[in-house]
Amino acid sequence: MITIVALAALLPVLVTEVDAFAAPVPYYRHRIISRAAVTQGNGNGTGTGTIIWGDCDPGLVKAADLPIKCAELVVPLDYTAPPSPNATATHTLELVRVQAATQPARGSVLFNFGGPGSEGLRSLATSAQFYRNLTGGAHDLIGFNPRGTSLKYLPFSCYGSDLDRALAILSGMSASGGPYLDSSDVQPGRTWATAKVFADACADKTAETTAGFVGTAFVARDIMRIVDALGQGELVNFYGISYGTVLGATLAAMFPDRIGRMVIDGVLNPHEYYHNLIDTEWMSGTDESFRRILAECVKAGPARCALAGRNNGAATASQIEKDIYGLFERLKHSPLPLPQSLVNYASAPAAVVDYSNLKGLVFSTLYVPAFFPKMAAGLDALLRWDGDSTNVDVASFGDWRDELTAAFAGVVSNEALQGIRCGDKDPATRAGIRTLEDAMPAIERVASLSRLMGNGSIHGSITMPCARWRLNGARERYNGDFRVRTKYPVLVVNPTWDPVTPLVSAKNVSAGFEGSVLLQRDGFGHSSVAERSACSEGAIGAYFSEGKLPTHGTVCKPDKPVF
Repeated sequence: MITIVALAALLPVLVTEVDAFAAPVPYYRHRIISRAAVTQGNGNGTGTGTIIWGDCDPGLVKAADLPIKCAELVVPLDYTAPPSPNATATHTLELVRVQAATQPARGSVLFNFGGPGSEGLRSLATSAQFYRNLTGGAHDLIGFNPRGTSLKYLPFSCYGSDLDRALAILSGMSASGGPYLDSSDVQPGRTWATAKVFADACADKTAETTAGFVGTAFVARDIMRIVDALGQGELVNFYGISYGTVLGATLAAMFPDRIGRMVIDGVLNPHEYYHNLIDTEWMSGTDESFRRILAECVKAGPARCALAGRNNGAATASQIEKDIYGLFERLKHSPLPLPQSLVNYASAPAAVVDYSNLKGLVFSTLYVPAFFPKMAAGLDALLRWDGDSTNVDVASFGDWRDELTAAFAGVVSNEALQGIRCGDKDPATRAGIRTLEDAMPAIERVASLSRLMGNGSIHGSITMPCARWRLNGARERYNGDFRVRTKYPVLVVNPTWDPVTPLVSAKNVSAGFEGSVLLQRDGFGHSSVAERSACSEGAIGAYFSEGKLPTHGTVCKPDKPVF
């Protein structure tokens, strides 16, 4: 099953071309330390330190679609430690910059692409042209690797080596998700036991020395240090996607008087992120998103959506949905071996289609509307196939599987997702949870919200590892509310049918930020950038360039249908 981190990391390239998500590597040659950057403090300062930009690693330069520069910036390791002029405990931030199209720049926009755990350098560099256009072209763009995500500085790792990690994944003992909990009677217990093995690995390895320093509140303070070191004024401009909206909301709540232009796009409920063992709103729109896709399929017709041809073209969306769930149930007991021509050990599922891996493939596709036609063709082939390789041509399933797997493929380089998420959780979320039975009410609540994903890999990658977490949490955790008045109003953006950040979450967050406006991009995919829309992109650009907010209630249509 593809992890949420890998999915979130793909978002920046969806709008250009679907590229493989590669493990982060160090992309810079220069270690630049500004005097202002190394002074101790809590991130509230308005210093004018200078970052000196230098050449980036040739590999990142080659991958970038615009010229880039790189730098490093030293900040306090522990913002809760008393300030001291002789403090030596520091952390180094890795930065990449894309210059504004028009000079001089009006300032900078900082980005976070989600996860948590997505590194920021490659994510911005490979989609720089799109994001520069999206933000209006008047600002420099700044990407950075949040704490825990780098391989070079403060990596959050639960294994002694990359080989250990690879072997843990191959043996099914990592937090990579695993089969759906309802795939068999014994799977919940197995996932619960695996989560213990993983949590113990994190507590016993190098993660023990980094766990307290990778929390979201510290990253928010790092952002303010970057702003101070840029010397372009005291206000922060920020664009956050998915988990980046939690970071943005935290940043706005901690530093409301220093918020310039802020867009949060594909919105998670920050209160649930911090205070629930597992976010319940997260999956509340998944099934409806899938239903709406099937309705669009029927409307498009068999020529553009293969599933619309079922029952000689007379099938309704609800009938197609019923057929697909019937297929899932058959696969639970009778997985299908693929013909040898479609066996591909670099893809998932490699050789056998079963209940969990097909559901996971469908769910992953919901992030990326560009793959909807291939999903429809692949599902249609499986629905017509009885396992006889000569009966039905199932090559369309192989095409869907291989292209989606390649788009999301990447090497898991650390455990930042769990380190950040589990460490950010209020300890009360796991108080009293000692057994699987103790954890089941939270799991069953999510399962009741989504037939497609409620029993999915989220529990093996997040719910159960966080329930069994042994490490101390983040040294600073934001415990306030998200009802604040920022210096400039926040622009909240969300698709209508986002599969993991439903519109209700965006409405809830917008209601808390006084003066904010919710811009709704009609359609599908995770975050507004999953589908092109001249309307929403123009509104975002006007907000950054002119400070102009769209009218309340604005709903933007995508540029083209999904089929």
